[in-house]
Amino acid sequence: MLGEDGVHYVKYKEDCSDIISKAKEIIKNPERTSFIAKNGLEVFLKKHTDSIRIKEFYDHLVRLVEGKPIKRNYEWEVKGITK
Repeated sequence: MLGEDGVHYVKYKEDCSDIISKAKEIIKNPERTSFIAKNGLEVFLKKHTDSIRIKEFYDHLVRLVEGKPIKRNYEWEVKGITK
């Protein structure tokens, strides 16, 4: 998971109907925006770098070769959501 809405990122509706109002909130609140950006970057650097992804990919391959199930780390994978 990427984090929490309003702490690590700003969530908007899937149809983007609220994206303008979200953008206005961001522009009007530079302190809050800096807070979210700092927290989002921190989570990204801890969990989502290319080095981390390469290790996860390698671990998946090893588990497949060994006939073991792949460990699911992400909510969308567990729920079967495709994006």
